Amino acid sequence: MKKNRNSDAMSRLGENSTLDLTTVLEDCLGDLDLLEELIRLFKQNAVEFIGASKLCIKNADFMQLKQAAHKIKCGLGMMHTYRLYDIVFEIQEQCETEQNLDQIKYLNALFIADYIAVEKALDAAIKELYNN
Repeated sequence: MKKNRNSDAMSRLGENSTLDLTTVLEDCLGDLDLLEELIRLFKQNAVEFIGASKLCIKNADFMQLKQAAHKIKCGLGMMHTYRLYDIVFEIQEQCETEQNLDQIKYLNALFIADYIAVEKALDAAIKELYNN
């Protein structure tokens, strides 16, 4: 995410905040309980990432932040939360290259804001699956 796209990215937060968990449910062989457990773990990992990133940013610890970003990427991809994945990828890239703390702070704020919308979308999607 380049600096000139930041305002556009911020304006898109929460946009199309619906998730289709059909593919993930298929990966769980139709087991809704397993899907619900994966969602719980996903949320737990996201909250852990938010906490770790806050501490790493405060301490300008780019190596730890890079590791925290790497750790969460798999779950973001598995849940098809690609905007969050892209943000985390950019955080990881910043940690490896420019180490621009202001840009990392901005990306982290994007992650947190978009995660809130994704969390609501996940809750709505699982509820819909249970109602069908």
